[in-house]
Amino acid sequence: MIVEFSVENFLSIREKQTLSFEPTVHNKLDQYYITQIEDKVKGKKPLSLLKIAIMYGANASGKTNFLKALTCFKFLVIKSKSNKNEKLPIRPFIFDRDKSTKMEMIFIANQTKYCYQFEFNVNCIIREELSEYKYLTSERKETIYLRTTDTDKQIQTINFNDKLNIDETTIVDLKRKTLWNESVIVGFSKISADISQLKDISDWFEIHFPCSITPEMDLINFASESINNGSVDKNSVVEFLKNADFNISDIIVDNSLYTIFQHVVDDKSFSLSINEESLGTKRFYGLSVVLLNQSKESLFICIDELDSSLHPDLYNAFILTFLQNASNSQLFITTHNRDFLRNKDILRKDALWIANKNDDASTEIYSFADFDSSVFRNDTSSFYNVYSIGKLGGTPNVINDLMLF
Repeated sequence: MIVEFSVENFLSIREKQTLSFEPTVHNKLDQYYITQIEDKVKGKKPLSLLKIAIMYGANASGKTNFLKALTCFKFLVIKSKSNKNEKLPIRPFIFDRDKSTKMEMIFIANQTKYCYQFEFNVNCIIREELSEYKYLTSERKETIYLRTTDTDKQIQTINFNDKLNIDETTIVDLKRKTLWNESVIVGFSKISADISQLKDISDWFEIHFPCSITPEMDLINFASESINNGSVDKNSVVEFLKNADFNISDIIVDNSLYTIFQHVVDDKSFSLSINEESLGTKRFYGLSVVLLNQSKESLFICIDELDSSLHPDLYNAFILTFLQNASNSQLFITTHNRDFLRNKDILRKDALWIANKNDDASTEIYSFADFDSSVFRNDTSSFYNVYSIGKLGGTPNVINDLMLF
């Protein structure tokens, strides 16, 4: 699970911006919003983390770019390159193209808290450091390895902590296998070595951090394949869709993944192929499988514009179902659905975020929890009203005569 993620000089993100899943308050909603991670160090307190972060913001404010930064980080960690000349898929901030990009993630893998940092440009990884915290709630960490690159000479140095007791042959092999545009974790995947910390990292990004979900992504095959191979319970998917008022009584998936929905209306049944269903039905079908996976596994999933093609009531149902059932997963979503902010009794400020576009077109992110009582008056100010009138930023400055010609 992710504790926090920071990024600097990536797309519209110019200065360092940090998304945190650490709760700032504790209240009656903790049982739904917070998960407790037990420490493997005996006698230490568990770590509390938020299960969800919801980001609002105007169009072109940088919400999606933050999601892209998370995806970029994952690919940096696990994606191998065909050769050292293959470029890294990044674009720095438009006015800082000559500067490097920096990213940092603090996360939990195998009940251990790690800090993973990258500094890189389009050609190579300039600096890479992996550190391990003494225990989950500790702020003290110790370096596992530090990798630096001389970009002029194209020479890299990788130094491991002596406490790991890695034999010299393994270190030499690892250095030889790690290209200057790949992470040390990728190099580790190419050799036969038993380094538990590196395996923790590799496994977490491969298994627990799936690809991000965009509005354009076709989730139909993913959902139908999950039903076909039995990785999700079809009856649970049908029940979820039925409760969402789609009148679906059964789903039939053949080996080619051709999918048919059976409907019942006024005791009369009929069938429609998936291609005949509405965009909203198809999207909610895919998202229902995502939700079921998160309820039974430990996954970190990003969804861009969750509200795309969904009625606000279905949007609300998706989030509330996640909060009630996903005990060990996290969800980061971007959205324009302001109506959800009317539900103040079921919202907490530290789970709500704003992406705001500055005067230089750079992105700044901050939490609702960063605002004091002068903005949010207890029990009198609706989150919806405060955001809608622009007190929090993250709304477009629309000219009144925009539609006049």
